[in-house]
Amino acid sequence: VGPVEQPVPGKGNFFLEELAKTAGATTVAKVIQNRDAFHPGTYVGKGKIEEIRLLAQELNATGIVCDDELSPAQLKNLEDGLQLKVIDRTVMILDIFAANPSRISSAKISRFPLNWPW
Repeated sequence: VGPVEQPVPGKGNFFLEELAKTAGATTVAKVIQNRDAFHPGTYVGKGKIEEIRLLAQELNATGIVCDDELSPAQLKNLEDGLQLKVIDRTVMILDIFAANPSRISSAKISRFPLNWPW
């Protein structure tokens, strides 16, 4: 789920789909909310929450991933409205590293030292 004005090929939801795949999840649908601003309490509007809830039921989805960082209140309000587990992009990235600590080690190894001669 992500509010966007115009989808940009090669950005946005494609990255989120690849993250979900890496985390072991299967993307069954993508939903975009066209809004000028995020809803402060729920991230997306009430009508979109209902649309997502019905789509998730139809597709037997077990969770929702939002393509942004959500506040704790937004996460809770979305979970209450959707009756599903909701995570944001940041939590998904942290879960990927938590599930495979070797990725963290390789990320540390690939960093350049601060005194790297340029």
